[in-house]
Amino acid sequence: MSMTTPYFSTPVFHPLPLECFMKKTALTLALLATVAGAHAQSSLTVYGTADLALTSSKSGDQRQTGVTSGTNYESKIGFRGTEDLGGGLKANFVMEGGFKMDTGEPGEPGMLFGREVWVGLSGAFGEIQAGRAVSAYDHINGAGFSAKNGNLSAANNVVISRRFSDYVNNGVTYITPTVGGLTGAVTYGFGENKNASQDAGSITSLSLKYAQGPLMLGLGYQTEKPTGNDSALKFTRGTATYDFGSAKLLAAYGRVAQDNHSNNEWHLGADVPVTPQLTLSGGVARSTGTISSTPGNGVYGRTAVVSATEQERTGYGLTAYYALSKRTTAYAGYQSYKVKTVSQPDTKGSLLAVGLLHLF
Repeated sequence: MSMTTPYFSTPVFHPLPLECFMKKTALTLALLATVAGAHAQSSLTVYGTADLALTSSKSGDQRQTGVTSGTNYESKIGFRGTEDLGGGLKANFVMEGGFKMDTGEPGEPGMLFGREVWVGLSGAFGEIQAGRAVSAYDHINGAGFSAKNGNLSAANNVVISRRFSDYVNNGVTYITPTVGGLTGAVTYGFGENKNASQDAGSITSLSLKYAQGPLMLGLGYQTEKPTGNDSALKFTRGTATYDFGSAKLLAAYGRVAQDNHSNNEWHLGADVPVTPQLTLSGGVARSTGTISSTPGNGVYGRTAVVSATEQERTGYGLTAYYALSKRTTAYAGYQSYKVKTVSQPDTKGSLLAVGLLHLF
């Protein structure tokens, strides 16, 4: 019987022609570039503000001197991410929380990201944000106020229509694309506090902004109802700025109303660049009406505290900013206000501050 010995062939490797090798190498490099490009289309930015000042404030006969956080901007840290999904569509998120530079405490007690925390999409259609985001009204609110709309502004403790819910819980915001310098925004906040004895509250906010060349015009409207059983607290803001180069003029009109109570308010000011580093910002503000404040209720939205008689509030402010770099600014300013109420003594207050503002 014959036996057949199995035949095991040895593979033979033939060298690739140079042209074929180059093609394969180019293809490999292209694939690697595509993968690297995909990673490059996602980004994460860490940003924030550190603002600390030595302040001396007076309310009535009481004076308090100390180190204060957030005289111009609330000190904060935030994380902003975006991913390019292709076709002009992007996924975005923001997680931002405030903190106090003088004590290390959260800027919003009990909240890790008490300023903004939302996810959304943007593209040719505009942008959608869902979560806790800046209200549409706040998009235009501060532009017409001096001293960066901070505590040294003439409007501080005067213009009550600045005291609104600037961050809206459980909200959805839509921002239109900018067309011919015109941008619109709308926010709706779901109260989510309905129970057997009350309907849920809500916040509705609208704004329209035109910015072209040296001119900016803004109009905003916001209503707040802490519960569905409350009457709406209504805020209205008109604002305008015009940059002449030698000075930027600032103007704002506001109205806040609830039921039969209301305030009419205005502010006029200017930012004047004295040198490339030094800018002076000052203004005057006035409010007349029966609404004295608009505190939050600790749950959702705000309501008015009213005075039995009309009050007249007047404020003045002047601040000097000196740019030490593109991101660091030293400042010093003074603001004072007075509240007149019929048949009652005047209430006066002031703020003197010297501080440092750093953006990162």
